[in-house]
Amino acid sequence: DLHLPLYAFAEAAALTPDAEDFSGVAFGDVRLQGVVPIFGVDSGAFSLAGMVGLGLPTGTEAALLRRGFFADVGLSLGGELDMGLGYVANVGATMSQGQELRGVSMGSTIETLGGAWYQVDDGFRAGAELRYLGGLANATGARNDLATYHLFVQTVSESGISMTIGAGSGLLAGIGSPDWRAFAAMAWAPTKRDADGDTLNVALQISDDG
Repeated sequence: DLHLPLYAFAEAAALTPDAEDFSGVAFGDVRLQGVVPIFGVDSGAFSLAGMVGLGLPTGTEAALLRRGFFADVGLSLGGELDMGLGYVANVGATMSQGQELRGVSMGSTIETLGGAWYQVDDGFRAGAELRYLGGLANATGARNDLATYHLFVQTVSESGISMTIGAGSGLLAGIGSPDWRAFAAMAWAPTKRDADGDTLNVALQISDDG
């Protein structure tokens, strides 16, 4: 899977006194991700997969959307029950170059994501996700921890085209945490997939974003 994030509108305060605040269209880092199935049951109630990814520093730095070169690994489990309820839980780590912003250490992180949704009708579902990123870099004595949530609705056609819209906010005031965000996405895959960021099949749920 190839992620090409585009932010129609982003705002960020200047990082240094001689720089200007950012407001406008911005890009995120390009990310290439692979998902390797490990185990699953035929009913789709439970599946386990491994994830590996590579990122390139294409994000808009002034908008705090550039992480630099990075690599990540993780595990994802999830499924969908007969009653229309689905769930996902991801855990992983991202390795990236360390840096300092406003006295806070930035760099590698551990990441977790939990989500649930309800299948309202064939091809249509609504749900919510909570994501936590814990900073591992601590050179300045201050780590950068982030937590965000979002609500979403999604439709998936039989042809594999999916459309997702959602909105959410940050829960911890770390660098890069949004006051609010709204998003829309369109994706195509030969199997039904979610488009909010983590590119796993229906048995594994799904986003972001970013």
